Amino acid sequence: MVSLKHILFYKTFVNLSVICNTTTKIPQNFMNRIISFINSRKIAFLISFFYVGIGTLAICNSYGSDAFYGDWTIYAIFFTFPVTFISFIYRFAESGSLIPVYIIQFFMFILTFGILSIFIKK
Repeated sequence: MVSLKHILFYKTFVNLSVICNTTTKIPQNFMNRIISFINSRKIAFLISFFYVGIGTLAICNSYGSDAFYGDWTIYAIFFTFPVTFISFIYRFAESGSLIPVYIIQFFMFILTFGILSIFIKK
């Protein structure tokens, strides 16, 4: 005997499979647009990637007990100060976890790439 519970589960499963099959084309199209946007602004992407990357590396190694700590971190932090300001404050307020620093720097990367892509076009 088929219960109401089995019928509802089957209808839900069928509806989910229909939804999933129709939405798989949207992310692919979205990813293609993102890739073409980045390809049209490669120079801005590379500059922002390395600039924010150096700042992130410097912030993550700014304590004496960090693995790559050295005099270079002070110079790198000053060089990348516009994108490491918030991470610098967070790192010295709460030095335990680096995950929030990575999240802040990711948003700074997106912001830097957006600003540079306005000024630098192929």
